[in-house]
Amino acid sequence: MIKKRASGARLVAVDPDPEVRLIGERKARAAGVEIEYVTAVGDTPLPSVEAASADAVTCSLVLHQCPLEAKQAILENAFRLLKPGGRLVLADYGEQPTPLMRLAFLLVQITDGFEPTEHNRRGAIPRLLQACGFRRTEIVARVPTSTGLISIWRATKEV
Repeated sequence: MIKKRASGARLVAVDPDPEVRLIGERKARAAGVEIEYVTAVGDTPLPSVEAASADAVTCSLVLHQCPLEAKQAILENAFRLLKPGGRLVLADYGEQPTPLMRLAFLLVQITDGFEPTEHNRRGAIPRLLQACGFRRTEIVARVPTSTGLISIWRATKEV
C-alpha cells in the first residue's frame, strides 16, 4: 500500500523470518511493485541503508514479541536511519487500559510470551521512544481488536 501511494519511494522491508519474507515478495510481485527485502532483525544495521537517510520508518506488530533490550535496539536503529525531521510510524500493542482489553491481550501473551508482551501492556513504548531521542511522539489512533488494543504512534526525529 505504501509503494502504491508513493510509487517513487524506495522501500526496504526487513523481517527475521525467511518464510514471511517470501510471502511479502510474492505479494509485491502480485501488486506489481518493487520492494527490497532483507532477512534480518530490525536492530541490525542494514548495509544498503545509510544512517540519517530515511524519510520514514514503519514498524508493525513487531515490538510486543521482543525482549525489552531488543525493543530498545530496534527503536534506536529506526532513529539512526531517519533523517532529521523524519518520522517513525509504529503500530503495536500498547497499554491495555480496560479489564476487557487486558483479558483479550492474554491470548497474545500466551502465544508470544509474558515477558516481552508485559512491557507493552504496561505502556513502555512512549518511554522507549523518548529514550531513543524521539521528542515529538503521539498516539494517532487506537484500534480495538479481539486480542487487545493496538496503538499507532507517530514520532519525529527533531531537526
